[in-house]
Amino acid sequence: MYLFLVPPWQHYDEPTHFEYAWWLAVYERLPGPEDANGLMHREVAASMLEHHFFDNLASPNLLLDTPWIGISQLSDPPLYYLFVAIPLWFLQGADVTMQLYAARLVSLGMFLITLGGSYGIAKEIFPKHKTFHWLLPALLVLTPAFVDLMTAVNNDVGATLFFTLFLLAGVRFMQRKINLWDSLILGVMVGLCYFTKSTVLIAIPAFFLLLLLKLFQAQPPFHYLAYPVLMLSVGIIGVYLFTWDDAAYWYREGPSVQQTWPTKYRH
Repeated sequence: MYLFLVPPWQHYDEPTHFEYAWWLAVYERLPGPEDANGLMHREVAASMLEHHFFDNLASPNLLLDTPWIGISQLSDPPLYYLFVAIPLWFLQGADVTMQLYAARLVSLGMFLITLGGSYGIAKEIFPKHKTFHWLLPALLVLTPAFVDLMTAVNNDVGATLFFTLFLLAGVRFMQRKINLWDSLILGVMVGLCYFTKSTVLIAIPAFFLLLLLKLFQAQPPFHYLAYPVLMLSVGIIGVYLFTWDDAAYWYREGPSVQQTWPTKYRH
């Protein structure tokens, strides 16, 4: 229902998320931050006007080479957009609004897999309570804002999916005896999160934490692996937290910021 209930382009930054997937489908390569296709921008802007996106906003000038359609997402990690680009590759030349709905269908498919992952998490945690198995996915389905997001063209959909699968793999990893297969699956889920969105990079420290907990609980010889993993974890976290760059939360981007070099201290 949400797939068609929300008018075209009305989700958060949907035009520019769509642009990323469209670029992959048409040019079959990753876009750069400055890449833009004027014809595509004009088609999307015209569709936005047709569906009343700009009723309370200043309308874009369709005579420009690249009309404004929103804040660019072209510097984001590519994994989610690679999946969305698959149907767009087959629909090249079709009406841009039709392509948008095809892209939304990919998000819908990811949403359904997310519900399956949440069911698996509940089943692993409460194996004997079948009511709880359906409670978590039911809560997700009955949360309108979540369903609205998960049927949009937005890389938050991919981030939610892969982090859900990471949580499922993490629960299975902790519930069972230590084995290489579960460890590899957990590591793959971390990689998928890394290539989807920065908001789920929390999976990286979470992975090392789970690994440490499991190794400390394990019987020898696995128990002795905990100490090198602990040292490696501290090193990686240290590199991530401490950088020779700007002060924390410093923003270089934006029209009011012209600085290109890191901040420096003088005494």
